[in-house]
Amino acid sequence: SRAGHIQSKVNKYGSDLVAGTNKKYEGGHIVGHQFGGPPEEINMVAMLKEVNQNPRHNTMESYKKFEQEVADNPDGFNNLVIEFQYPDPVDPTKLTKTERVPSEFRAIWKDASGGVDSRQFENLP
Repeated sequence: SRAGHIQSKVNKYGSDLVAGTNKKYEGGHIVGHQFGGPPEEINMVAMLKEVNQNPRHNTMESYKKFEQEVADNPDGFNNLVIEFQYPDPVDPTKLTKTERVPSEFRAIWKDASGGVDSRQFENLP
């Protein structure tokens, strides 16, 4: 299920980062619905539209496309770990909106043969 009001709140974290550009942030699920991910804010981060979806002519790595690959071949993604890199906050007790936007995501896993693989998703305009 989706919680539009939460997704709308989360996508606004990146509004200052994309001001004056044709880029847009969306509230993207860390763990997608197909994997049982909840609609709560703890499961959402501000993702560039190109990262959150898989639009035509996309030049960025798509997190949605990656999720679809995992769903289609779960045995090929053993011990999957997703890491989020955030900018260092000026004051951790008072995070600004933009400090809540991950600069990148990194997925690391073992494939079906036991080899380690990874994928990186840049999340800044």
